[in-house]
Amino acid sequence: LSPGRLAGALGLTALIWSCNVLTVAAVLRAGPPPLLGLNAALSTTAITVAGVLVVPTPGMLGPFEAFAAASLR
Repeated sequence: LSPGRLAGALGLTALIWSCNVLTVAAVLRAGPPPLLGLNAALSTTAITVAGVLVVPTPGMLGPFEAFAAASLR
């Protein structure tokens, strides 16, 4: 990769993950009780993604739900 393409790829990666965390933050604000702040969104996203990577299954069925629920506790 050329330096320009590498920078573009890293920029797009950061943008995609930022949008993901901001989406989780918006959803967490709507729940009872509302969880506010970027820390809640970051930890929920990190625990869910880590769980899906540790326990890979076809279609991410099972681990996604289990680790997302665990991250909300």
